[in-house]
Amino acid sequence: MTESKPESKPEHRAGYVALVGRPNVGKSTLMNALLDTRLAITSKRPQTTRTRVTGILNGEGYQAVLVDTPGVVRPSDPLRKEMMRTAESVVRDADAVVYLVEAVGRGSAVSPIAIGWLRESARPALLVLNKIDRLPRLQLLPMIDRLRDANDWTEIVPISALKRDGIDRVIGAIERVLPEGPPLFLEGELSEEPERFFAAEFVREQLMRQLEQELPYAVAVEVERFERAEEGGRRLISALIVVERESQKGIVVGKGGQMIKKIGTAARRSIESFLGEPLTLDLLVKVEKNWSTDPRRLARFGYRGRG
Repeated sequence: MTESKPESKPEHRAGYVALVGRPNVGKSTLMNALLDTRLAITSKRPQTTRTRVTGILNGEGYQAVLVDTPGVVRPSDPLRKEMMRTAESVVRDADAVVYLVEAVGRGSAVSPIAIGWLRESARPALLVLNKIDRLPRLQLLPMIDRLRDANDWTEIVPISALKRDGIDRVIGAIERVLPEGPPLFLEGELSEEPERFFAAEFVREQLMRQLEQELPYAVAVEVERFERAEEGGRRLISALIVVERESQKGIVVGKGGQMIKKIGTAARRSIESFLGEPLTLDLLVKVEKNWSTDPRRLARFGYRGRG
């Protein structure tokens, strides 16, 4: 009698996956949908994401470290140049890339800059066509055919990240392109970034949402205090909002301090939801002229050396 061999289990897969595309195509929304948690901040403003943000996706037999990146543009100032250096570095170091385009709007065309990065990296690249709920069904296949020739895509996946349509297909496609390897992080870990990083991001998110077009582009948030007053006590967070001109400070503070109070309340609720505990959030607005063109202050606010 011949003894049958036990079936060998497939190797575990793990790696870094860059999320790349033009501004406002839905990279952060997709990352949050894949993780089923609100990790990356979102707003209607282009380039809400300014640096790399990681989120760890675990599944049966795989672990994907998703890396959200700033929207790809031709940089016109030192801040945007650093953002593009970060995005390019993430693509270069990733094991696979998810390139997003949107079904309608400016983001429906691929970026020649990003395509150049993809070809240089020679990593597996998935094309994800987002916001298909806004596109007439008869136009979907012709659009896919048009985008197919832009690069040697491993797979093309049409989705609507906001409506969570097609998210499972993206997860399956990501799993298939991951290299074999052990998990890179312990189960239960959510991100490489520390909690105080996300506290600053949630404040910046509310600045963008509450002020919209009034918000100056050159605004940064720095968490100065992130601690507990005593063991078991309420967490205390103090954050500095930095702008470049006095007139910008007035916009952020608002008449009688009403705007900064509104921003603080909304940001505190987001941070409390993220951390799962009540806290106290104090915000201070400060003017630092031309910080966005100063390499040292760009580094201080996290816009250098994060590739």
